Amino acid sequence: MDLHLIRHGQSWVKLGDPLRHPGDLMATLTCPVGSFSDKLRVGLLRLALAAGWPLSRQGSTQDLLDRWGFSGEFIERFFRPFFGGVFLERELSTSAAKFAYLFHLFSSSRVTVPARGMGAIPQQLAEPLSGQVWLDTPFQGLDGTLLSTPRGQLLVKNVVLAGAAQEAVLGGPVTPFQRTQTHYFTTQNWPWGDHLMLGQPGSVIVTLAPL
Repeated sequence: MDLHLIRHGQSWVKLGDPLRHPGDLMATLTCPVGSFSDKLRVGLLRLALAAGWPLSRQGSTQDLLDRWGFSGEFIERFFRPFFGGVFLERELSTSAAKFAYLFHLFSSSRVTVPARGMGAIPQQLAEPLSGQVWLDTPFQGLDGTLLSTPRGQLLVKNVVLAGAAQEAVLGGPVTPFQRTQTHYFTTQNWPWGDHLMLGQPGSVIVTLAPL
C-alpha cells in the first residue's frame, strides 16, 4: 500500500508503507492517526498473509480486525474509508477471507486503472469470445445442461448464476448489489501529488484518488 493522506483536524497527515517505501517510516510512525501498536499490527498482518501463516478468516472484515486488536480509531480512520471504497460498503461486513485476499494484493502489488477506463476490462475479457457473447438476452430457464433464452437454447457444460438467474434457479433472496457514485473532475491546482486521500468518518466522500 502506498502513501495515504488522512484528514486530521484541519490538516492532512501521512500514513505510508515503510516496507515498500522506507522513506515514509518517520511520517508513518509520527502520524497521529492510530497508535504504534496499530501500525505494528498492520505490518504483522501483511507479513502473515505474505508468508501464508494460518489465521482465522471466519466472519466479516470487522470481525477479523477486532480479532487482531486494531483500535476503534484506526478502523474508523483507515480501514473503514479505504476498504469501504473497495467493498462499496462501510460496515465492513464483507467476508474476512475477501479482505485478507485483497489486503495481500494491495500490500504486494500496485493498484492500476486502465488508460482507457474501466470499460476496457470487460472488452478485454470479451475479445477471445467474439461472436459468443449475447447481450440483452434474458434468461428463461435451466434444465440440466440446457439453457433457455428467447434466442434459443444452448447446451452448456458450466453455468455461473448471478442476479435474477440465481433467484430463478435457486430460489430465495438474491444478495443485493452495492451502489456507489464516482465523480471525475479536473483542476489546475493539485498540491497533494499522487497520494490516495481518505475521507473522514461520516463524510459523503469515501476516497479521493488522482488519476
